[in-house]
Amino acid sequence: MREIGAQRPLLTGREQVDPLNRLTETLGEHYRKKQALYAFDAPTTYDRDLLRLFSADPRHHRSQSASMFIRRNRARIRRLVAKWTGEYQLTLDAVLDDIVARCRELNLRAVGSERELIIEFAVLLTAKTMHALLRPVAAQVDRAMKRLRVLVLMDPDLIPPDSTEGYSEQQINEWKTEYDVVTTLRTAGHEVRPLGVRDELKLIRDEIEGWKPHVVFILLEQFHGEVIYDQNVASYLELMRIPYTGCKPRGLVLARGKDLSKTLVHYHRIPVPAFAVFPMRRKVRRPPRLALPLIVKSVSEDSSLGIAQASVVDTDDKLAERVAFIHERIGTAAIAEQYIEGRELYVGVLGNDRLRVLPVWELQFGNMAEGAWRIATEKVKHDPDYQERRGILHGPAKDLAPELYARIQRTAKRIYRTLELDGYARIDFRLSAEGALYFLEANPTLRSRRAKNLRRRLGTMASPTRTC
Repeated sequence: MREIGAQRPLLTGREQVDPLNRLTETLGEHYRKKQALYAFDAPTTYDRDLLRLFSADPRHHRSQSASMFIRRNRARIRRLVAKWTGEYQLTLDAVLDDIVARCRELNLRAVGSERELIIEFAVLLTAKTMHALLRPVAAQVDRAMKRLRVLVLMDPDLIPPDSTEGYSEQQINEWKTEYDVVTTLRTAGHEVRPLGVRDELKLIRDEIEGWKPHVVFILLEQFHGEVIYDQNVASYLELMRIPYTGCKPRGLVLARGKDLSKTLVHYHRIPVPAFAVFPMRRKVRRPPRLALPLIVKSVSEDSSLGIAQASVVDTDDKLAERVAFIHERIGTAAIAEQYIEGRELYVGVLGNDRLRVLPVWELQFGNMAEGAWRIATEKVKHDPDYQERRGILHGPAKDLAPELYARIQRTAKRIYRTLELDGYARIDFRLSAEGALYFLEANPTLRSRRAKNLRRRLGTMASPTRTC
């Protein structure tokens, strides 16, 4: 007090701040208001994302615990996320407390580069925060939108339940796309009617004439059991003059055949793997220009149907055997293309005239068995148990130079226009170790798997020499 006794007071006014005789709220009410100011609707489940970022493998038990990693870098991550989201650091602290507690419960370990983990965890926290912050805004937008009647066409076996409660992840994986589309549209306030369609156009006509939907959302990948007929459903809707989602018939035709799409793309000077088509009931003779090893696929089926480790062949005898497998079990012509050792990249493209290219995505093959070919087999793409066991992940492509990243996106856009696609499509690439980019195929359908009956067909094919 002696030190400041001779100094002039900083405040000389006589205004009283919140005098006791004017206070009308209790301390409890004051803190409830403060909590409301800093609160937001935080997500309550993080398990799937945390398991992708950290490791639950007992082999990593000596690594630093994920909870310790978060606590050590908490201040840095919190400041970073608060800066870019505008959210209060106090709010982020509450979310971080929940995440730390969940990491302890799952016994997760921080494995890998700490710098990369910090960046990825900051991205995770930012995504969760922005999702929660924008939810009220999205709800307001939804309320302002016109309520539409949406007819959703899908396989009858894949009509989803109203809730995922009580179903295993394997079961949910069967109809996840259908469930996500239907529930999202309903959450947005639209009136949605799923319609199972197998081989009868009259069902579609009756719903259109009776219910009068504003738009038809197509989730079909086949009609009458044939993938190549999917464009006919779009053609029928064109004739009915009813708006529908997805690609027009011409784009579906050009993209459906792997040989046709590769030929068109190659004509426009975009690299594709060397390939040859083997029609049904023809003798298999490998052209001299086509060097081994090769990967053998159906020329028209997608979703990795019929693709297994045995699909990569390194002798002419194995080539003939796998082509016969495609002919007999899948029922289509076979295409054998040059096997490109490298990274599997996917690029989504949206739009009709004005295109939007989504970030480059990568299929990461994890810890596959020694000697296994790093290819997108049906198990790799669609079996959750196998994915978890082998560490198979889908996520943003990393370690791509900016100029390469931009070239991949530009190439995806060129392919999209070359094949006359519209609506939406996914363009698949292989990136070799030398940095050469090869176009594999384009997928203009929203579903990622074929109907159950075809999967059941493949399920009966296992033999000692052919692993599917």
